[in-house]
Amino acid sequence: MKLPVRRRIFLALTAALLPAAAQAHVGVQIVALIAGALHPWINLDSALLLTGLSLWLAQTATSTDNKYFVIVGLALTTGVAGGLFVQLAAPLWLIYGVALGAGLCVSFNFKPRPIPWPIPWLIALGAAALLAGYYAGADAAADVAAPTMFLLGVLASGLVVPLSIAVLLGERRSRIMQIGIRILGSWLSAISLMLLALRLHG
Repeated sequence: MKLPVRRRIFLALTAALLPAAAQAHVGVQIVALIAGALHPWINLDSALLLTGLSLWLAQTATSTDNKYFVIVGLALTTGVAGGLFVQLAAPLWLIYGVALGAGLCVSFNFKPRPIPWPIPWLIALGAAALLAGYYAGADAAADVAAPTMFLLGVLASGLVVPLSIAVLLGERRSRIMQIGIRILGSWLSAISLMLLALRLHG
């Protein structure tokens, strides 16, 4: 019997996290797991980009389109791993520029046509999540004591958070909800543009 993709992901994450739960007395592992889940979303710069990607996914994909959310989760985790181990500063102007692009896609309700969407747009989506992850990983590198658990936390949040946003926003197809998402996109664009201008001016 073949299990659905989301159920397989859930079982894989459960199998990976159960050993840590069994060793809960070793607090550093649990702390690293929680820190990994939170850090990309509470770091201002990576969160800005990830929010734009999540809102865009809420407009363009349903929660049953597993591949888009899996790509974001895996790319985010790969980026964080790169940031943890390479530890070179990511150019903030690039992050703000990509966040601006994601915000504009949301505010203009840009939806790729069905034919080219699976290849170039999946690459663009993965590259943006990879960039956000790299910056978050480089930012947290000095404080991470258990990298494996940190990365498992990143993977869990990278799958769950965008999927939750898609369920809460994207599948409520009311006109008011769609306008609200576009307003959020315009705010995101404005913030990204201001930060980009400050970075380039400085």
